[in-house]
Amino acid sequence: MRQVETAEALEMLKRAIEAGYSNVDWATRDPDFACLHGDPEFLKLFARP
Repeated sequence: MRQVETAEALEMLKRAIEAGYSNVDWATRDPDFACLHGDPEFLKLFARP
């Protein structure tokens, strides 16, 4: 995935979380997000307290 696409995908995920998305378990296993799973910003979005 290109850097621009990665940034856009992460921004959309951030907005989804702010809107109430909370299925962290699925997001971290979802094959559609596989290209983001190791990204530090993705990991921060779904970090557990």
